Amino acid sequence: MSARPAKATECRRPTNPTKRGVPVSETLDPTEGPSTNRRVSQNRRRLRLAAVVAVVAIASALVLARLFGGGGGAASVQAGSSYVPQTRTYFLAADEVVWNYAPAGADQITGQPFDAAAAVFVESGPQRIGSSYLKSLYREYTDASFGTLKPRADADQRLSMLGPVIRGVVEDTIKVVFRNNPDRPASVHTHGVFYKKSSEGAPYDDGTAPSDQADDAVPPGGTYTYSYGVPERAGPMDGSSVMWMYHSHTSEVTDDYAGLVGPMVITKVGAARPDGTPRDVDREFFLQFKVSDEKQSPHLACNIANFTGDPASVDPEDPEFGESNLMTALTEIPQFCSLKFPTPGRFRT
Repeated sequence: MSARPAKATECRRPTNPTKRGVPVSETLDPTEGPSTNRRVSQNRRRLRLAAVVAVVAIASALVLARLFGGGGGAASVQAGSSYVPQTRTYFLAADEVVWNYAPAGADQITGQPFDAAAAVFVESGPQRIGSSYLKSLYREYTDASFGTLKPRADADQRLSMLGPVIRGVVEDTIKVVFRNNPDRPASVHTHGVFYKKSSEGAPYDDGTAPSDQADDAVPPGGTYTYSYGVPERAGPMDGSSVMWMYHSHTSEVTDDYAGLVGPMVITKVGAARPDGTPRDVDREFFLQFKVSDEKQSPHLACNIANFTGDPASVDPEDPEFGESNLMTALTEIPQFCSLKFPTPGRFRT
């Protein structure tokens, strides 16, 4: 597992923020001079180039899988069938979770141990956090007591840090009962579907009454119910389904880097299974191409306190420290891992 619930730990800010740290993987040998730095820079450039090539290859594979995937066991789309709109309710919580970007402890793309360039991002040390970070993630529960996590289906295991898939069919109503467990306000803001001001989940000077603002920033420990209509315009213009997203919008940038993002899929009438999934798709892949700047996360102080060897010596403004916190990954797969496709079928990305 690459994630585990966070333990209650007192987080302390660095007491000497002006002291600059030396990257563990780049300690210079004075007999070698600047050539060592040049080699590390070259390694970084090669790593970035390899990452770009890998992303292009993965994206190409996904497109080919979608275009040429063979028929599977799913039934064909039956357009025009009668449909009784449903109210689909999700119990969603923002939870603090310790997330490991490199759980295998090695480069699974090359099959080799991490080299000096990769170690910049995954190796912990006196002034380095390493590969594990405290995150705030959306997680689904079984009911409004928020006492039992809803197990993820096998097909959803590779959602990685993304929140659960919220599904709806055109004409449905979607309700999200949201519990905010971290120690800062958060919200749920959706794209694509219809909502009233009381379910927008985004604070700004919109002139609304306080009664319509409780959704903007759910306080720590608070619970709020959002309601969304699914009009025809929220459905696909072509194909059987379309993907939207939801995320916390209380502090848009820091909430995103904290990890509060998830997918939403809307399927057209006549094309959905009872659970809302599109009948003409055997397997969905939700990919988010992202560089997570963990330095911009609201959990930075906690991550320094919990995961560096000498928190007091960390300089958050050190450019090398900043680079070590740029975690590049597809949300389907952890950093330095490869994406493997299942047997042929009808895929959608």
